[in-house]
Formats: sequence, structure tokens, C-alpha cells
Amino acid sequence: MKLTYKIIFTLFLLILFFRIMAQSPRFDSYKILKNKKSVDVSSILQDKQGYIWLGTNYGLVKYDGVEFQLFTEDDGLYDNQVSTISQDQSGTIWIGHKSGKISQLIDNNILKFNPEEGLSLEEVSSFFIDQNAVLWFSTFGEGVYYYSGENRKRLYNLNSDNGLLDDYVYDMVQDKDSNIYFATDKGISVYSPMHNEFYEDITMSDGLPDNIVKHLILDGSYLWIAMEDGGICKYNIESKKFSLVTNWEFGSINDFISINENEIWVSTKRKGIVKINYDENNITWYTVYGKNNDLPDNRTKTIFKDRESNIWIGTGNGLAVRKNNSFEFLNEKDGFIIKDIFSFVMDDLGNYWIASQEGLFIASKGKMGEINQKLLFTDPMSPYSFISLYKDNLGNIWAGTYGYGVFKINPITLEIINYNTQNGLSNDNIIHISGNKDNIWLSTLGGGVTKYCENNT
Repeated sequence: MKLTYKIIFTLFLLILFFRIMAQSPRFDSYKILKNKKSVDVSSILQDKQGYIWLGTNYGLVKYDGVEFQLFTEDDGLYDNQVSTISQDQSGTIWIGHKSGKISQLIDNNILKFNPEEGLSLEEVSSFFIDQNAVLWFSTFGEGVYYYSGENRKRLYNLNSDNGLLDDYVYDMVQDKDSNIYFATDKGISVYSPMHNEFYEDITMSDGLPDNIVKHLILDGSYLWIAMEDGGICKYNIESKKFSLVTNWEFGSINDFISINENEIWVSTKRKGIVKINYDENNITWYTVYGKNNDLPDNRTKTIFKDRESNIWIGTGNGLAVRKNNSFEFLNEKDGFIIKDIFSFVMDDLGNYWIASQEGLFIASKGKMGEINQKLLFTDPMSPYSFISLYKDNLGNIWAGTYGYGVFKINPITLEIINYNTQNGLSNDNIIHISGNKDNIWLSTLGGGVTKYCENNT
């Protein structure tokens, strides 16, 4: 009879349960250009039609979801060294070059931008379209430029002679009051277009961890700041106070994106991609993705989230994408060693309870993203094989076994109560557990369903 139960149980598991195939969070890497080595992707854009555009060391690349199309100086670009790209409200794609030149893509035609004032001789580092549809671009050595005018547009330059902290400018953002923040090698300069003046500096003397500021994101009244050596911090532009993202040990930052209010992804110079999670107390933990996770290179240049929430990563050796999904897979590389998982549930403390053939585990993530796991029944001779889990309305965890009934566990005190056929269960093989308010329903293998009432009525 016992052998028959085991055969039935095995067949049941094959039908009912999925075996979790553990693997690390993976990225899809793309071979962008055939017969081209070390394609350096420095900028990524999704246009209004949904196409992905890449700025590379071989020219401008368009990806339609199937094929990559390369545009070069033979197609009208100033040159093939593309440093940054952006799109304005009219649909024009602006293409900045390391030479300081700027090309435009208008209605599938590539044109050379040639204002009568001339262009910069230094690399174009970023574009920005302000609230009045004025085009701005920053440079590595000549400050920033803007192209404006009602009847006749002209190109204007703002640099250190006008009050900009430094002429080496990486990035620009604008707040709700139209003020523009410039990330430079000597801190952040704040400019008022309304008054045509720089009126505030944010530097290390104000609490900024590092004056070399690489990238900015403005979220309401909070300015997120990525730095060369100082990691990431958050600055309240109203209260003028800093909040630091602590324990940064991953070197220089090139770019970053905000996924949600508790998660940031960071592109680093040599350490791959770093995912930062943080809570309301500003406690942070990190997950690092690199070549072991199928990134083509640990030298990540830029990171971009498209409208479908796919994450695109430009590296020194090609392109990778993390497709949008709700799953994060863990394996031995992450410190996760549990196999043959049949059920799992999260308790009110945020811990994961995992039922497996090897026993009952409690797993959680540490502050640095490491996996901490504990085998609840530590006796090496423990015969328990756990196959079902449920959290009741009081927060207790119910763990069903094959052959030994069900265990009710308080996740705070770890107090354990065992119920089996000796105290009322119809069968000791608990294949599924569910409940409604005070009632717990235990589905068994061969004994039907047993109902347990918490208030003993």
C-alpha cells in the first residue's frame, strides 16, 4: 500500500507541480553589426514609433525588432563616431558626434546641422529639449549650447565665463520652475532661463559626495545624482538636503535609470550593471550583473528603459537587453542551493518559505543582495519532505508534508505544532492547503479533505 501511495504521489507531482529551473537573471546579447568587432554602444533611444536607435563607434544604428540597419557618413552623417542621440517633439533625431559636429535625421533623411554660428570643436555629450521646445546640447570642454529664436534661430553658448562651474558638462535636467541643472566636473550648476543667469551651485562644500557629476534624474522635488567616485545620492531641491545611497563599492558610474521608487539600475565603467534596492529607511542592498549573466562586456556605457519596460544596455562590446518580466531567477551563483521546489510563500516579515524534497527552508535577501537561507528542521536524519505551503489570516505558515501531516509555524517565534492522523487528520499526505478566514482546508492524498477551524468551532 505504501509503495502504491508513492507511485500515485509521484505521478501527481508530475502533473500538478512545476519544477523551478534556477538560473541567474539573464540578458539577451545582440550581434549588432556583422564583421564588426567591439561595437561600442554609447547612447540608446526609442523613437516615437517604437524603434530603437543606437549611437556607436561605427555610426547610427536602427533596430526594428528583427534587423539592425547601419547609417554612416556615406549616408550623410558628419562622421561615424556617434556619442549621443535624442529626439525632439517634431520627430527629428539629433545625432551628436565626438568631433563636436551634429547630424539630424528628418523623415528618414540624414542632414548635417550647420548653424551660421558654427559648432563646437569638442565632443557632444548629451542633448536636452526644454519645456519651451528649445534644443540644448552639452560638450566636453566648451560648456553648453542652446538653439533658440522666434523668427530666426541662433546658436548660443554658455560656459564658465558666464558662471557655469566647469566647461566639461555631462548631463542636463529641468525642474517644474524651468530651472536647468547642469552636471559638470566641478559640481552642479543651476541656471534660470527666465533670468538668463546661473544662480546656484551644488558642490562638495554643500554636502555633495563628489564634484564630478555624471548623470542626473529629476523626480518631483528630488534630484538623483550619479558621480564619478561618490556613487549615487538624492538631493531635495526644496530643503537643500542630501540623502546618501550607502556602501557604494562599484567604481565609476556612466549612467543610471530609475525603475520604481525603490529600485535603480546603474551602468558602471568596469563593474557591469548594479541594481540598487532601498527601503524607506534608506537601507540599500545591491545585485551585480556582468558577463556571468550574459552581458557582452562589464564595461557598460549607457542604460535605457523603453516604453515596454525592457532594459537596454550599451557596452564596450555590443548591446544587451533584459526583457520585461516579473521573475528573478536564482541559482548557486547567487547563493541559492535549494532544489526540487514544490511550493513557496512569503510571510509578513518578507521572508520566503520554500517547501522542497530536502526540507523546509526560510530564505531572505541581505542588505547587499546576498541570499540567506535557513533549514528549519536541522536534524540531518529528519525524514520530512515538504510539498505544500499556506499563510493564514494570522500570519502563521502551514507546511504540508508527505507522510507526516502538517506543521503550523509562527514565523516570528518559530513555534511549531504538528497535526497528523493521531489528532484528527484524515491522511498524513498533505498535497494542498487553502483557507478562508479562520478555516483551513487540507487536501490529502487518499483521505479527501480535512477542515481545520482556528477558533475550534
